[in-house]
Amino acid sequence: MINLFTHTFNEAFLDKWQTLIGAAAGPFLAIILSAIGFWFRSKYVAWKERKEAIRQIEVSIARSMNDMYRTQQELIYFVEMVKKLVSTGQRITDDRTYLIDETNFPHLKEVSSDSSLPILKIKSYYIHNKLLVNDMAISATNHMLSGLKGSYSKILDNNKFLIALRQNPQEQRSTYLENLTGFANTVEGDVLSSITNSLKALMETKLYNLKLMKHPIFTVWKYEGKSFKFFKDMDELKKYSGNLEALDALDKLFDKDVKQALNKAEERGRNVYQVPKTSE
Repeated sequence: MINLFTHTFNEAFLDKWQTLIGAAAGPFLAIILSAIGFWFRSKYVAWKERKEAIRQIEVSIARSMNDMYRTQQELIYFVEMVKKLVSTGQRITDDRTYLIDETNFPHLKEVSSDSSLPILKIKSYYIHNKLLVNDMAISATNHMLSGLKGSYSKILDNNKFLIALRQNPQEQRSTYLENLTGFANTVEGDVLSSITNSLKALMETKLYNLKLMKHPIFTVWKYEGKSFKFFKDMDELKKYSGNLEALDALDKLFDKDVKQALNKAEERGRNVYQVPKTSE
């Protein structure tokens, strides 16, 4: 029996089987190694793309915020000048003097925005939605800004028309001052408020993006991920479920940091844009 086993599994037989197994295993291992290499390469490419996307977001948000702060300070200055003009006009009480004074409307630059940002592969529900919000907010702001100068020009033209008609000076002054006051209130109450809200959304995006820049995978897992986490109830789970409630929860979580950053940025904005350029 032993002789039969030895005869059957002699060295030559084993060599043949080793050669056969080696020949079959070679291509198989090559395929496995190729697949592993492809997987690592795809992960590396994805990492590079995400890193570049985060950089693009940082640059674009910085440009948008700079434009917003410049516009904000120029409009604040303009409103102050209009209010001074109204105050001067109100001190005129005779029935012979026309109010012809006016202040120049600032040359407002369109707030820059990169509409391609929302399609970048960030793998962050929070950033994706913030980019969409920012894009809509900037578009709405630019739309409002584009109509402001035309509206103000109509007020000035109407005032000149009333003077040309030789309307009663008191009525002319009253109409002009009423129009100026209404326009200043609109700029202050609607446009500047919209800019303030837009700046807050931009700052929220910027601060979270900075976290992604330092620790992209960990940041998404910490604030948005559900894996390897314990949730005591469904309300706790909803905070990480990629919905509007999750966005609101993160906004509240970052609220203190956002306010502090906005205060510092607004202070810098006031220092940089102390004397805005104005022109017709």
